[in-house]
Amino acid sequence: MIEVDVALSRDREVVVIHDATLERTTDGTGPVAARTLAEIRRLDAGSWFDARVADERVPRLAEILDLCRGRAPLNVEIKAEAVDERVAGGASELVIRTVHDHRMADAVLLSSFDPRALLQARQVDPDIPRAALLGSRCAGRSPAEILASVGAVVFGSSVRRMTEGMVRECHDHGALVTVYTVNAPARMRRLAALGVDGVFSDFPGRLIAARDATP
Repeated sequence: MIEVDVALSRDREVVVIHDATLERTTDGTGPVAARTLAEIRRLDAGSWFDARVADERVPRLAEILDLCRGRAPLNVEIKAEAVDERVAGGASELVIRTVHDHRMADAVLLSSFDPRALLQARQVDPDIPRAALLGSRCAGRSPAEILASVGAVVFGSSVRRMTEGMVRECHDHGALVTVYTVNAPARMRRLAALGVDGVFSDFPGRLIAARDATP
């Protein structure tokens, strides 16, 4: 499964970008939400990573869905900055509409640190599965409480915060457990032994090897 993060441009187009601002991964500045899609598309989103991909553009979610359809399922994380309760359905509705338009509803998992995004997604299309990510908005609540509050079937946490007890509680609740971001093979193997169902990694080859090496 491929994971991407989505935000909204000023003209409410769904774009794939991790940060709330443009500085780190493009040659632009300021909030993503302050720029139109046309303005964002003019930015260089590749040079920061490698000269070989200089002039790569910030993609729309629609392009990623077309790229993945029939090839890989997609985990779409809706960034908290894109959630707007003043708009019916908010970012979640726009994301789900795009997913259906590109015939990927059966191969998408929606995730977010913001419970509002997941609640909106449940209202718009309860059949698309949701993943609750452990963040500050969930402080003081158990994994089972978080899952139940938004009707999620997957629980996600950073590797630093994940515990054996959390894995057990999620499984008792009937949910899968995912951990991010893990690039060390030894840690991958420990998580597999712990019973974690999925691991986010920048190096899928290492992850496959670690999985195959786990008894």
